[in-house]
Amino acid sequence: MDKMPQLKTSRSTVSGYPPAANEQYVTWARGVRDIGREHSFEPLEVEGQVPDDLNGVLYLNGPGLFSHFGSPYKYWPDGDGAITAIRLNAGKTWGACRVLESQGLVEERKNQQPLYGSVGTAPASWLDRLRRKYKNPANINVLHWAGRTFALYESGLPTEFDPLTLETIGETNFGGVVDSRFAAHPHHVPRRGTTYNFGIEYGRKTRLCVYEMRPNATIHRMVEIPLDWPPIMHDFIATDNHLIFFIPPLKVQTATLLMGVGSVMDNIKWKEQLGTEVIVVPIDDPKRVTRFRTDPFFQWHFANAYERQGEIVVDFVRYARFNMVGRINVKKSKWKGDNGSRGYFHRSVINLRNKTLTHEQRWDQKCELPVVFPHKEGQENDTVFLGGFSGERARKEGAVDQLVRLNIDRGVQDIVSLGVNTTFTEPHFVSRKGARSADEGYLLSLTYDSDRDRSSLVILDAEDLSAGPLARCWFDHHIPPVFHGQWIESVRPIK
Repeated sequence: MDKMPQLKTSRSTVSGYPPAANEQYVTWARGVRDIGREHSFEPLEVEGQVPDDLNGVLYLNGPGLFSHFGSPYKYWPDGDGAITAIRLNAGKTWGACRVLESQGLVEERKNQQPLYGSVGTAPASWLDRLRRKYKNPANINVLHWAGRTFALYESGLPTEFDPLTLETIGETNFGGVVDSRFAAHPHHVPRRGTTYNFGIEYGRKTRLCVYEMRPNATIHRMVEIPLDWPPIMHDFIATDNHLIFFIPPLKVQTATLLMGVGSVMDNIKWKEQLGTEVIVVPIDDPKRVTRFRTDPFFQWHFANAYERQGEIVVDFVRYARFNMVGRINVKKSKWKGDNGSRGYFHRSVINLRNKTLTHEQRWDQKCELPVVFPHKEGQENDTVFLGGFSGERARKEGAVDQLVRLNIDRGVQDIVSLGVNTTFTEPHFVSRKGARSADEGYLLSLTYDSDRDRSSLVILDAEDLSAGPLARCWFDHHIPPVFHGQWIESVRPIK
């Protein structure tokens, strides 16, 4: 067995946990509390058989701490980021968890008091709100690029961490290329071997800054595009030749925010009269931008996009209007729901010549977190994996969360669920070694079982989801819901 790097083990608790046995909790919301414990790589308890050809590390990112010095965060995605890493090699598994020590968290611990706000939690004092003291919790995604590994946040700089020990290295602006914001959803274009991302810079004039991360470990700003309003935008998508942005009519009320009134979430408004703006950037000629407006809609996540006879096909989860995600009372694990909007999987087509966008819904169940085969990113594709989420009201009536393999033209191909008390996170596809087809492989997802109050990595045959898990690799504690992550085939050897 490899010798694993050591990390000091610690426990992080919230007053009142573990919950009393007679208390009622929303299934997955029960897991929205401080991470059970931080630890280095240690063997996981395995049910079933881990495939011998799975060799790599799955890095996952999500909120890990939900209060600080007695002050709970008001919005659960505000939690301080925590990296969960699961290493698989020759049928064996190890897991590690560690809270990222962001600059803001380090300063708060030093002063023994909360000093910063975040998206849904305003800074404690009016003066700090005027100073715009907002923390970068680095809690949304993971990017491994040019031999370095980063935790990404919605509106902050990348936070680098050591992939072996999970120790925080610190924020980087890549030598001054990035001003202050680097979005949490970079996209890789396999045929170019290049990764792309964006950042929205707010100020007297709002700009969409587009970045190219080259395989030679250099990064440069491709283009700056002025925007007509300061929006909130989570994701974009890429084809082999174009970058596509849907700018929703979700407007930041900068005047009241600068006056120190409330949090960022308190200062965003859905302005459907603005419509959604479509912006298409040619990668080889980024200043020749095509842009137009269409009917209002909102999106969190894209699945894929590709070019077809002068058109661009875009697959994503579309909402009729902004979805608030919902709020959780962290102290009581009580869910306050969303604004009633539901996301459904759509295939949309951009006609660049006519400047039009048309939509067609391809599945009738609420869903999120769509992913495609990594080798199909930016190219024509008919298969998507996604989470079919029943919602808390439906779950109380016996509905279950599912992972789904969807043929976009023919409908659902395969479904797996693990019961009413088990929830999935984003699926990750890993190709099978020596497969006859590149589409053969495994689907990995971190799950939370509220009955056991433990989390496990589920490994599924991507071609036979309904057969159930090939293996479940259990942590001895719970891990709060993670957002996104990255599978890395090879990390430098552990000595």
